[in-house]
This record gives sequence, structure tokens and C-alpha cells, in this order.
Amino acid sequence: GGFKTIEVVENITEATAGGNRSQGIDFAIGTGRVGDAILVRDNHVTSVGFGIGLFNISCYAEVAYNVIRAQGHPVYGCISVHYNRDTSVGGIVCGNEVTLNEGNALRLQWAVDHVVYDNVFNGPMYLNAVYTSYFEGNRFVDLVGDPLAAVHLRIGEDNYLVKNDYRNSGMPGWADDGSGGPGCVLLGGRLNDFWAGAVNNLVKENGRFPLETNAKAQVLDLGSNNRVVGHPANNVLHPGIGQRIQELNQAMEQNGMMD
Repeated sequence: GGFKTIEVVENITEATAGGNRSQGIDFAIGTGRVGDAILVRDNHVTSVGFGIGLFNISCYAEVAYNVIRAQGHPVYGCISVHYNRDTSVGGIVCGNEVTLNEGNALRLQWAVDHVVYDNVFNGPMYLNAVYTSYFEGNRFVDLVGDPLAAVHLRIGEDNYLVKNDYRNSGMPGWADDGSGGPGCVLLGGRLNDFWAGAVNNLVKENGRFPLETNAKAQVLDLGSNNRVVGHPANNVLHPGIGQRIQELNQAMEQNGMMD
């Protein structure tokens, strides 16, 4: 009986074999069934794949103050936190430092009531089916690879992006017609009758964009009913990145990322 916490704390881990699916710290399917919380904190991880993978969990998870050096993976995140579908528990991702060569620094999926703050990433943050969560104080520095955006909210509702720092991200931003890019924040559009994309989210980044750019150039809103501070009320863009988004969706389907 009682509350059970699974802890992975203060380890030095090296994953040097196995290709880009290797993980320094790996929680496999069903971890949530054997504990009420997962704590992954103060670890140093080096990996030829990605760093920390929490997959199909159904309990509170905290990933905090880890230092990760990884090759990365083109689809998964260097930190991947994936909940079982329809799991409504909160979680925290904070104070992590991620350096990778490709892919996403953080991938958060099927997440509700999360707080993601004060992380330092040199790769993008990818948010897929994320709801009522709060993102503040994250720094994006010299992003690598060819990301769609520093933050891509593909599907999600009632989230807050506030005071994140993109000043050293290297993101050029989009033109008025949505061409060019990448930029700092991409709010995804409707995928089909079931997936509405990014809806009812707030983006208020207080001008922390690369020099001589602003929210109009750095936040591309393809969703619906979002509020972007710094966008004119009648801001409508016709994106020139549709093909790349389509390629991303195909890659996700091939990897079973929407199951």
C-alpha cells in the first residue's frame, strides 16, 4: 500500500551502441502500472540515440535537472514523455540541458496539465496532443538540423507559451505569406475531422525573439481561436510550409506515433 515513486536519480549513463533508437534511460510500456509517480532527476546521459524515454506511462512524471548529450532521433525527442491515451495526470519537465545533433530536444505527447520551464535546448520542442499545459522560461540556443519551428504545437488546446527565450535560436522567421522560415512558434492547423490542430492557446513571448524580428514574423498560427500577442487582429497567413508538414505527418504515421 501507500504512494510509490520510481526514482532514477544522480546517475551517469552512456548508451554507445544500438543506433539512434538507443536510450540512456528507458521506461518501457506499462511503467505507470507499477508506481504512482516517476522521478528522473540530476542524471548525466550520453547517447548515440536519444537520452530519456518515458513511453506509454499513466502516472505523474517529473524529468528535471538532467544533462543530456545525444545524437538524437529524427522523430522521437531527446527527452520523450509519452502518456497512455486518455491519461489525465500532470507532470513537470524543468531545468534540463539538452545538446543533440538532430531531431527534437523534447517530445511531449498525450499530456495534460504539464509545466515545462527553465530548460535549455539546442533542438526544437515538439508538442503533440498536449492540453492545459504551461511553458515558460525555456531557452532555445543555436538550433540544429532543419526544424519546422523552435516550438511546434501540432495538436493541443488551452496551453500557454509565455516568456520563452528565442533570442539566440537562429530562427529567421516567416514572410507575410507564410513562406520562408523556420520561426520560433508554429501552431498547427486542422488535420482532419477529428484532429483540430492547435486551438485556444495563448502565445505571449514578450518580444524575446531574434534581433530585428517580432511575433508577426516568428509565430505562425495555422490553428483556430488562438491568441498571439503581437499579431494584428486580422492576421491571416497562407503557409508555404505545407509540404514539410505533410512529410512530418507521414513520418509520424510510419512510426506509429499517433497510436
